[in-house]
Amino acid sequence: MSFYNRIDSVMIERILPDSISNLETGIYASAFRLLDALVMISYLFSVILLPLFSKMIKEKEDINPIIKTSFSLLFYFAVTAVVMLVSYRFPILDFLYDEHVTESAAVFIILIPCIIPISFTYIFGTLLTANGNMKLLNIVAIAGIIVNVIINLILIPQLHARGAAIASLSTQSIVSLLQIIIVFKELKIPFSNIPFVKCLIFCILLIPSIYLIAHTHIFNPFVGIIAGGIISLLLAFITRLIPITFLRDLKLKKN
Repeated sequence: MSFYNRIDSVMIERILPDSISNLETGIYASAFRLLDALVMISYLFSVILLPLFSKMIKEKEDINPIIKTSFSLLFYFAVTAVVMLVSYRFPILDFLYDEHVTESAAVFIILIPCIIPISFTYIFGTLLTANGNMKLLNIVAIAGIIVNVIINLILIPQLHARGAAIASLSTQSIVSLLQIIIVFKELKIPFSNIPFVKCLIFCILLIPSIYLIAHTHIFNPFVGIIAGGIISLLLAFITRLIPITFLRDLKLKKN
């Protein structure tokens, strides 16, 4: 997984002529850094989930509730992060970098949605690891490498850094989908564990709300990001993507 996560910038440097390779590699890296930082939040979930899944599978406990909860939480985080970052990409990149902001934004808008499939990978890949399906995981990872290299070879000469971003998003999406299919097939998990309707309603309400805040210039970007985060959390509870009972259960466990 690390191979196809990191190979894009190397391929940009190797495929493109020396006159533009350094520039395009830098543009890709500027967009990738924030993605790399944010997926650490999803990674922390996998650190918690691996021993939890292992114990529950060994003792033949019902893992469906924990799958549903972890999926809902990571979906909320990933979608909110993508919508917010895409909506405020220019202010964020302008704050972080002094040059090539427009070029970085064009790559950023393609690359940052990778948070969503990567987050799902940290759930379902971890579940397959806990269940001992290492052979299937390795096959999926190898498939991911092959897909990534092929798409990069085709798109980088034409689209440069944007081509590598498309390759990354395509690879992450395919790998995530394959892992989800394998989990449902191998562990006989019902599809009801994924709250499709709640996820859809959450997205339908969130995307236009953040778009309006970002493009009507009611707030400056910093205040807009905070307002968007509050709205996202409220919508998560309103749609019951994150049920109120989840907070109550956390409080009880804490006590």
